[in-house]
Amino acid sequence: MVRHQILMQLGEQELTLTLVDTKLIIHGGETRLDQEFADEAALVEHALRVVKLRQQQGYRVIGERTNDKVVMPPKLESDAAAEAVPKIKA
Repeated sequence: MVRHQILMQLGEQELTLTLVDTKLIIHGGETRLDQEFADEAALVEHALRVVKLRQQQGYRVIGERTNDKVVMPPKLESDAAAEAVPKIKA
């Protein structure tokens, strides 16, 4: 079971990538993107690609959390906003 979190920052902007089982949650301020993958290998491969792309944009990894230290990103405040969150099956 995958439980890993990568914390990234660009200036004052923070971005959190949370990997849980076969799900990737990307949280940055007011935005949240949930993605589901076929298996853990596909999840890890995609997460590494996201980290690499964000680093090319100037983000840097400022920390990592594993297992019981993972802090789940908050849900969006309203049900309407939650319905608007893109759900991508990869």
